[in-house]
Amino acid sequence: MPFPKISVIMPTFNGADCLRRSIEHVLAQTMGDLELIVIDDGSSDASHEIARSFGDVRVKCFKQSNLGQSSARNAALSRALGQYIAYCDQDDYFGQDHLELMSGYLDANLQVGMVYAKCLRLYLDGRKEYSGKPFNKRELEYFCYFVPSMVVHRKECLDKTGLWDEVLGRLSHEDMDFFLRFSDHYSIEYVDQLTVTRQVLRPGGGYAQAIKQLKYFSGLSRFMEKRLTHFKAAHPKNKNVAPFPGYYYHIYLSQCHPVILYCDAQKIMPPKELIETKIIPAFTPLLRIEKRSFELRLLLAMMYSLCGRAEQVVDLMTEVKLVDLSADEEVKGLMRTSLKVVAEALRQVGQEALAVRCLDVMKGC
Repeated sequence: MPFPKISVIMPTFNGADCLRRSIEHVLAQTMGDLELIVIDDGSSDASHEIARSFGDVRVKCFKQSNLGQSSARNAALSRALGQYIAYCDQDDYFGQDHLELMSGYLDANLQVGMVYAKCLRLYLDGRKEYSGKPFNKRELEYFCYFVPSMVVHRKECLDKTGLWDEVLGRLSHEDMDFFLRFSDHYSIEYVDQLTVTRQVLRPGGGYAQAIKQLKYFSGLSRFMEKRLTHFKAAHPKNKNVAPFPGYYYHIYLSQCHPVILYCDAQKIMPPKELIETKIIPAFTPLLRIEKRSFELRLLLAMMYSLCGRAEQVVDLMTEVKLVDLSADEEVKGLMRTSLKVVAEALRQVGQEALAVRCLDVMKGC
């Protein structure tokens, strides 16, 4: 039997309510030269039986203990025979020509390693939301604006990029990590065609579950440490490790601030407690990699100030040279606020000179 052109990777965990539809849409593709590898990640419902019920030799079903979505994807990738890899999560489904369009683009553009399509998100309350825009690596460093089901990539690229991070797969940020590692080596491009539908069956989606279980910030910390380690190794002569000015504040605004609001609204954890027990510990290990970053220290000092931890504010701000901050307008406002909050915290413990220096920096920010 010849190898299929595309291997579709479908991890599932207790997906009996939506799995059949997802499989049916894969098998109905106009480009039928495919295999579908379904990995049941320790389901306690009928997911495995549903996957096995299809009388189609292209569907291959396997079962493992509950090790997380990244582990399930990697287990499928180790069995994949296709030239191209597509992903389809159990809540999602493809338009009929998704694989034909994506594989055709890769066929015609040999310099491209990965391509992704436009996606429609359907929410339980009836809301519709479209996601999809041209690839921008700088933005991807702090915000993930596409999901695995939108993606098709060349299998051979995995030899250089590596597989999915299985630790992050049980925490959070595995998608950003995988896509960024991929983009470190290969070109990623966007096809402006709506070919994927994502059914958001749980309020807030999968990340909401990670937040409620308080795993989210452990994943964020590991993700950031991996990226900074990569930047430092890739550009050892650079004065700053972060890829661009404002990097840490962009991470905070996109990955932390919405979670603070969500946890407060859902009464999961009050903002001050979340900052002190989860967000500060997520950012603090980065000081081991970038010890002298004024931006990183200012961000941490702002958070300590909000938590009434003046001693830590003094330590952070005296151990670093205060410099003019350069960043885009999107984060400059928060930086000015940070300097003002930190200056006030310093004044309250008698550090007037240091407070004045912070306010001087604020004037130039």
